[in-house]
Amino acid sequence: MELIETINLPNGLTLTIYNLTRRIAADTVKVELSFQVKIEVLESFFASPADYLQLKNIFGGELTYDHKLERSFVSDAEEAVVRSELLETFKKNSLHYLSSP
Repeated sequence: MELIETINLPNGLTLTIYNLTRRIAADTVKVELSFQVKIEVLESFFASPADYLQLKNIFGGELTYDHKLERSFVSDAEEAVVRSELLETFKKNSLHYLSSP
């Protein structure tokens, strides 16, 4: 897992982008990107303290949002272009949403 970029969002969260690309044949790869945001679990997110404690006891005090984009059977020559396209697509479609309070 190779770190590509870290973006500090206006809402205080941090988006971390990883390259998970791997070879699937002699001249092709599966281009895969992982977009992760760690979110601290706060009691104010819940309707009742019991709900908060139940989730915290099961998952801990931090959750990770993880979204993946991938494209299979990409030729070696197209790998960088496809990676860039996936990255820009995510930023265009999801960055505003993740930046919201």
